[in-house]
Amino acid sequence: MAVPATPFRRARALISGGLFGGCVGGLAGCGGSPAQPTPTPQPQIPIVVPAPTPTPPPAPNTAPVVTGLTAQGSRRHEPANLADAGEEIMVTAAVTDAETAVDRLTFEWSSPVGTFAGAGPSVRWRAPASVPAPLVASLQLRVVDGDQRVERTVAVSVHDHAREVGDMATRSCATSRIRRWPRRP
Repeated sequence: MAVPATPFRRARALISGGLFGGCVGGLAGCGGSPAQPTPTPQPQIPIVVPAPTPTPPPAPNTAPVVTGLTAQGSRRHEPANLADAGEEIMVTAAVTDAETAVDRLTFEWSSPVGTFAGAGPSVRWRAPASVPAPLVASLQLRVVDGDQRVERTVAVSVHDHAREVGDMATRSCATSRIRRWPRRP
């Protein structure tokens, strides 16, 4: 036989069914004594924290690449890698680097003879004013990119053409016989 629903039974069902979390003090059927409210468990909301994205290691710094090193005078038809004593010539390096712009590289020019003017991949080099004989000058370039560096050398033949031609003429005259042709009467 079914038990008829009464207002008390409905209230008790609402209270004990979890809507209010337990008995309310003074209600019949709850033991007749005031009860402490029972805490209702809160629903747990999962919090998704994405895993940190690993930072890729920095790309390794590769050394610059010198693809060309030229020394050229300014006279018309002047051969490359040749300079007269005291002449100023252009020395130019063609350089690439995978990670660094060319204007951010360090260019270090040096030579045991002569002097450099300017900076960067293109500079002027002045040959010594006098040379004892034809001289081969080594012009060194070091390109630096952080801890990476590369070195190249270009050889420039330095001549004192006026003195050398004069010396050749003197030797030629001294070693040849000057013939006098007989005169006709």
